[in-house]
Amino acid sequence: MSATEVKVTDSRTQQHKALTQSLHDLIQASQITLVDEQLLAQAQELVSRAEAILAADTYGGPYSTGGMSNGPIPIEFDYQDLSLCMPYSPISGRHNAIAPKIHMFTVDKSVAGTAFYEASHAGPPGCVHGGIIAGLFDELLAMANIVNGFGAFTGSLEIQYHRPTPLGVELTLEAECESIRGRKVISVGRIKCGNTVTAIAKGLFIKPKSGELDIPGEDD
Repeated sequence: MSATEVKVTDSRTQQHKALTQSLHDLIQASQITLVDEQLLAQAQELVSRAEAILAADTYGGPYSTGGMSNGPIPIEFDYQDLSLCMPYSPISGRHNAIAPKIHMFTVDKSVAGTAFYEASHAGPPGCVHGGIIAGLFDELLAMANIVNGFGAFTGSLEIQYHRPTPLGVELTLEAECESIRGRKVISVGRIKCGNTVTAIAKGLFIKPKSGELDIPGEDD
């Protein structure tokens, strides 16, 4: 069965979202479990059985943060829940099991939000991995571009890590476009823990030529 033959229904979408959440929880549990090798073997057998069920009918590509072309997960655009436009994003997608718990929304023409990272996102003890933070900024700043009416490709991304970003606490996200000159866009963002800024970023983005990148809501 091809992706175009899978019927898009609310119940299937919600079931896939529930499956993704279960897989997310499984990944976290696998990172911190202390069970013995016999129980690990039992768990591995169950996971292998589940993988075989899912792999029985799969989509061959192309893949993107928006999912599968004409695929079974609908792409939505909601200014109060920006991740809906990238359901398969590894950074914030609700249908990607490796994504952390992130909520991004618009405030005027800026982006605000929250993020919560767990054991599978660890770098130094008790802290979020620096590469994970870089990925978050790439998407956070991209969302700032989107809410200003355009999509753009990342040209460069400069990050300053001011303090360790802790695991297991709710973090605050902020981003906005700083300047637009022709096809070049500068966007900036911050991660905060409480009132403390842990990292800041500045990105150069290049607006694509017409038709190279379509963004839901771009022409609204």
